[in-house]
Amino acid sequence: LRYSACLEEHFPHPVASAVVRKAREEGLLHEEEHANVEYISAHGIASMINDKRILIGSRHFILEDNGIDTKSAEPIIRGLADKGYSILYVAIDNKLAGIIAIEDPLREDSYRFLEMLKESGIKRIIMLTGDNEAAAKNVAESIGIKEYFGEVFPEGKSDILKEIKEEGHVVAMVGDGVNDSLALAHADVGISMKHGADIAKEACDVLLLNGSLTEIVEARMISQKAMSVIKQNFNYTIGINSALIGAGLLGLLSPAVSAITHNITTVAVTLNSMRTLRNRKKGGTV
Repeated sequence: LRYSACLEEHFPHPVASAVVRKAREEGLLHEEEHANVEYISAHGIASMINDKRILIGSRHFILEDNGIDTKSAEPIIRGLADKGYSILYVAIDNKLAGIIAIEDPLREDSYRFLEMLKESGIKRIIMLTGDNEAAAKNVAESIGIKEYFGEVFPEGKSDILKEIKEEGHVVAMVGDGVNDSLALAHADVGISMKHGADIAKEACDVLLLNGSLTEIVEARMISQKAMSVIKQNFNYTIGINSALIGAGLLGLLSPAVSAITHNITTVAVTLNSMRTLRNRKKGGTV
């Protein structure tokens, strides 16, 4: 745990923060004794401490990328995975040294956010995560998400988004990690949080400043209302001005009356545009 915290403290990721915090709670202080830290996106971290090579990361990173045997810990790993924990593997000098079980609690606003999405007419909600299949299934079932993908790498998230877009859907992606940045860039609308990774904030289209997921639905409602007002104004302007031009050409209106009517129309359209603002000041819904 001390070695893990020593490396993880360099990364603004929730899992890294949890490891550092646990080490602090256990009184496991560490000094900066390691060489440069190598971060492999969606896989893990590698470095040297006291001439020992330290690897921290996913099963794929430890077992497949580095060929480190994990059989000795398989019974414990399966037990933790079945309970929905995410597993962080730690290897020292090419031998499995330990595993760290990560519990990823749901955001308090997750349930309400999903309810609001469904109430607003969103038909398809998909969860993409790099966590193991058991952890992904546990979370999906607990919050009522029927469609989910576990153990997905950044490229995999992006590929899934591309497939959904090819089916004709408009895709909004919510994510705040380094592993989400590629998918955020490929989504029609990428949404991230102010406390997310810098690359995720750079890749997104919308940045939530207060961190509440429910703001996404509220922002969509405001946008839909704004588009409705714009379409109304466009139709009113085209319709009334066309009628005025036609009446003028037929000699049914004098230039003075036509000019006055045109200006009245402009004022009416402007007042219609301000309707949303007036409703907010009165405490009405948008």
